[in-house]
Amino acid sequence: MRFGNVLAMVVLLAGLALTGLLGCNAVAPVPNIDATVAAKVQATLVAAPTQTPLPTYTPYPTATPAATYTPYPTPNSVARATPFPAAAQSHHRPAPIPANETSVDTDRAALAAFYHAAGGPDWINNRNWLSDEPLGTWNGVSTNAAGRVTALSLIENNLDGSIPRELGNLSNLEALILVDNQLSGSIPPELGQLSNLEGLGLSSNQLTGTIPPQLGKLSNLEGLGLGSNQLTGTIPPELGNLFALEFLWLYGNQLTGSIPPELGKLSGLKVLALQDNQLTGAIPPELGNLSNLKDLRLHNNRLTGELPLSLMRTDLDGLLYADNAGLCMPWSPSMQVWRERLSRVERTTCPRR
Repeated sequence: MRFGNVLAMVVLLAGLALTGLLGCNAVAPVPNIDATVAAKVQATLVAAPTQTPLPTYTPYPTATPAATYTPYPTPNSVARATPFPAAAQSHHRPAPIPANETSVDTDRAALAAFYHAAGGPDWINNRNWLSDEPLGTWNGVSTNAAGRVTALSLIENNLDGSIPRELGNLSNLEALILVDNQLSGSIPPELGQLSNLEGLGLSSNQLTGTIPPQLGKLSNLEGLGLGSNQLTGTIPPELGNLFALEFLWLYGNQLTGSIPPELGKLSGLKVLALQDNQLTGAIPPELGNLSNLKDLRLHNNRLTGELPLSLMRTDLDGLLYADNAGLCMPWSPSMQVWRERLSRVERTTCPRR
């Protein structure tokens, strides 16, 4: 994983951890990135003086060893937000870029649109925003040596408003982290144009609407956090095209329909958190193809049927599936033996036949 990837995942996971969203009501902790990764990030910054300095990363207050798990909290109900205005929804493409504008000018215009859409004057910290200072000096913005925006990270900054489609013009963006704010409206499908994006963290906001299938175009994405919002509709099968994905958090929404079998193509996935939704149907056996999966969270949905025997092919440490309509573990001798090796697992077993 190159430096940009490390930074994107550090910021993404740190942002989620700051709000306690990497846990649930279980008793064991989830794998996270500890302070040693933060130290590597800072060391890399010192060794690369030609780049605009990135915001200082603050490690988790109490880093936990990678071998343990931090439970997910049960998300509190979030006040319903005003729906995103119909005129600003997904049918629009990003505004065309005038021929006389440079790429840095394009980035500046996209950030300005974000500032106005997300209540910039009322942010906790809006240092240098909309000024003539280099973009890398604007609070929460990181740039490369050419001055192009590579990261936008504004965690707990009192963002209030919508995510504008113009963010899709930040063609060099590697990390977009807007966790734990009051953003409302829909997720613009134009974010699917950010081909360099490695971390997308929008958890703990008041986002509504559906998950755009265009996010399935983000071929470099390693972490996708949309948990604890008010998202509706189904899980797009296009997310199965995110072959670099390691972490997928969709918990704490109002998602319906079945779990798409296409998620079984995410061979590098380590955490799949779908709890606290309204998902229905059986667990697709294709999830057994997730050989690197460590943590599977399905509890508090409306899922039915038996857990597929194919899950025994995974490398699971934790499996939570309680509080569903009829989901249970089959009474299979081999699966009972497999269950005993898990460090954290529900004990709901199907009746013997």
